[in-house]
Amino acid sequence: MRLLLPLASIASVKAFTNGTCLEHLSDSISCRWQEAVATWDVAKRNGLQRVAVVYYQPPTLKQPDLGLERALGTWTRATQRRVLLLNVASLEKARPAHPGELCHFLRRHVDHLVVKSNWDYVVDVFIRRHLWEDDGSACALTRSLQIAGSYPPPPGVALSRFYDVLYPETTWYLDMFLKQKHPRLVQAFGIDADGARDACVPTEQKWDYLFVGAFGDHLGFKRPEALAQLTGRRLAIGKIKDNGGSISDVARRAIDTLQASGVEVREAVDWSDMMALVASSSNVLVPDDWRGGGERAVLEARACGVTVLVAEDNPKLKSLREGPLYTTLYYAGQLELGLLEVEAALLQRREGDTCGVAAVRGDGDGCFLNDAFHARLPADVLRAPLQEHLSSRAGEL
Repeated sequence: MRLLLPLASIASVKAFTNGTCLEHLSDSISCRWQEAVATWDVAKRNGLQRVAVVYYQPPTLKQPDLGLERALGTWTRATQRRVLLLNVASLEKARPAHPGELCHFLRRHVDHLVVKSNWDYVVDVFIRRHLWEDDGSACALTRSLQIAGSYPPPPGVALSRFYDVLYPETTWYLDMFLKQKHPRLVQAFGIDADGARDACVPTEQKWDYLFVGAFGDHLGFKRPEALAQLTGRRLAIGKIKDNGGSISDVARRAIDTLQASGVEVREAVDWSDMMALVASSSNVLVPDDWRGGGERAVLEARACGVTVLVAEDNPKLKSLREGPLYTTLYYAGQLELGLLEVEAALLQRREGDTCGVAAVRGDGDGCFLNDAFHARLPADVLRAPLQEHLSSRAGEL
């Protein structure tokens, strides 16, 4: 996906939008997201009341994150927070009108930004590159990262300072990669457990093993071909095409392997139909390695009362299979806890604080646009076995 151009390439643009859509700049951020904020009339109040959740859902991804949607609904009903959803997919081939436009647009409409993204994924990369003032200083807007996955974080200030609170999905990830590296850490995740139970209508057990997930994640972390090693009635269902609408070589190889061993392969279906398939299965197989996701699949199968099988080399999914069944009510409560911590931080100065908090307080404290905030994890580190990451942290634990 081609998103926005690097800031250096747009420095010559003269127009200054102040976060509004100018007719002659129809490809700017402010214009592309104008429709999303058209009915957003929540007035500014004290605290972080107006919250924007920035996420990425291309047209090829049909399954919404129902857990997050339900959690946000619960959150707004139980508090004075109001939530605006902004899909980065609508910025395809957009051009910022000027450096700082994203900051000005968001500050005009919201008080806090929740970034729903894995590290180094589309949304995280976009926000860390563009959420700055036009002079390169820190944008005076608090921001959090709801870490949607388990890629290791980038090094240095990109991890410790850019976001004001980090929301990992599992306590395993928090302890493994974040502990003592960021001042505000709140585990936050959950599924619509009641909805899953209602959708799991008892039926005849048609499948011995069911795989639910993506067939190709470009890096081979999903491992659906593990289903080929089992025997019995087997079904693999999930996302076949990538975000660009094509089938990757990884996905093609996985599908060929599965079909050659007698596994039935189907494209993803609506959530309710998928839960019906879960209910008609004796076992749900989630063979991802620790970087491959699978969190929601494990919890939803548990909510249905179906046996969940995970890989022996995946302590993250083991912890979800054996731990609490996180619900949307829990999810909403944890999101609120994180924002309460940010609000408390705004009331007291802390040297070297996170960038958004420091900028809102008026003491940017060293947060200025530079390559360190754009740091990305090298591919060889991302692909390294878990044992290497454990060894590198041995002196910290």
